[in-house]
Amino acid sequence: MTSMELRQITRDDRMAVRELCLAALDPADTVDLDYLEAVLWEAGGKSGFVAADGSGMLGVIFGTVGPDEDGTVAGAVTLLAVAEGHRRTGVGTALLQQLERRLAASGAVEMWSGGGQPRFWWPGINEADTGTVRFFGHAGYTFDDDAVNMTVDLDQADLTSAAPAGIILRRVLPSEWPAFLRWMEATWDDPWGEEVSTTLRREPVSCFVATRDGEYLGFAAYDTNRRGWFGPMGSRPEARGTGIGSALLKLCLKDYVDRGDSTCEIGWVGPFDFYTNAVGAVPGRRFLRLRKELAQ
Repeated sequence: MTSMELRQITRDDRMAVRELCLAALDPADTVDLDYLEAVLWEAGGKSGFVAADGSGMLGVIFGTVGPDEDGTVAGAVTLLAVAEGHRRTGVGTALLQQLERRLAASGAVEMWSGGGQPRFWWPGINEADTGTVRFFGHAGYTFDDDAVNMTVDLDQADLTSAAPAGIILRRVLPSEWPAFLRWMEATWDDPWGEEVSTTLRREPVSCFVATRDGEYLGFAAYDTNRRGWFGPMGSRPEARGTGIGSALLKLCLKDYVDRGDSTCEIGWVGPFDFYTNAVGAVPGRRFLRLRKELAQ
């Protein structure tokens, strides 16, 4: 450990980080590696550090800092990966402590073990990953809440739908993005605009909208931060209960079917009953959101 170098990450580290992610993470979490890189390198309020020695990169950590839902300035761990053979040697602990210090200096008063909207890869720690849960527990993080994904069996789901009378359902056009973003920012406090902006990179664009007389009523997006996850979606209050949400959801899921997918995940679910009733979604992976107060 005395020969380990801990330093701020640079663009020159990008390829080494990519290779470390491929080697250290679950293969399911690197299928969409280009988008993972976008989350890591393009997120606002981003900080990153690497641990290295003469043999190469031993570990990497990325985190973000920004206002939480209640206005609290909070930090979040976006990624922590340590090379096989260097785990349980203090590399991960050193990286986490360095990130905590940096984000505290940026004003963060608390840290989360995942999330960091709008650009995140995991909303928390998969409860099945008991080793990572224990690691954060030993670092002083305690359970605060959870985020549950739902799973849709696309082979069994009824995806037939029709637009409510007077409503147009269509895919977002890149040319209308500035107007759509202004509407998003005026309608919701959530930073969904930045998250959904990633859908413009997908082919086809992975976001649908509902409009009436040229005005936006709702939206639904998929493959935002990572491929295979549906969300976010939302409808204006006066449009809820009209069937717009269900119709937009099914349009997105039809795109999954068209490309040959048999399942998808609905990420960080709020209204469970809606998704169950609309497409037969069932609870899937549960992510633990662990929190730690930072010393100022």
